[in-house]
Amino acid sequence: MFIYTRLRSQNKRNIWGRYFPKFNEKEKRLYELNELEEMLKKIPVLGLESIEYFKYKRITELEWLVTQAKSHHYSTFYLYDEEEFEKALKEFRENIARHFKNLDRITWDDENIILVIRKTVQIQQ
Repeated sequence: MFIYTRLRSQNKRNIWGRYFPKFNEKEKRLYELNELEEMLKKIPVLGLESIEYFKYKRITELEWLVTQAKSHHYSTFYLYDEEEFEKALKEFRENIARHFKNLDRITWDDENIILVIRKTVQIQQ
């Protein structure tokens, strides 16, 4: 089995976690690696075989990020009510403008993790 996800700490470091208001507070469905490992330990027939981290350099313009947010590119955006989302989107635009000189070339790193899990073979006697 493969679990491809983002850790909470990775989520906090991406463009949304850093600049979109309440994005991290809203997203309660992510875990840290130690939490995932503890969950797996509770299932004796599953063994964690390997872990791989991914980091991708992203470059885009502000308007594409706004389009992604409005189209709920991440399900986290569904956790905002309409008024709260519009207010957060406005603040997101301001945060990006404050932190990036070129709004047509915004850069950041996206990070993910993959866990490879195998069913352990149990020999019956």
